Amino acid sequence: MPNKLQWQKILDRTWSEEVAHLLPMGVEKWPGWGVKSFASKCDSVKYYIDLLNNHSAYEKFRKLRLTTNDSTLLIRTLDKFSTTKDYDKRVIRMIKKIRKLEEK
Repeated sequence: MPNKLQWQKILDRTWSEEVAHLLPMGVEKWPGWGVKSFASKCDSVKYYIDLLNNHSAYEKFRKLRLTTNDSTLLIRTLDKFSTTKDYDKRVIRMIKKIRKLEEK
């Protein structure tokens, strides 16, 4: 069973009652939005890739991606996706840890 952070990675909001969704705990009647659910983590990743490639909120990301593949710079453009103010710092910290492990 995914923990809270893992669920955040496989869920997104929907404003259509027709889209597969979950309602927040304690909410039984459609409030005008739901938490979109995906059949698998792969489906979630495909959706996220589509957002990055097509949604207007990520235009800065796409423009920068044309000039660099520096993930630490690209991450800073994903503020519309983040759920916390320090999202970019957290992800960059993880990237640096992974790079250190790869060097070993």
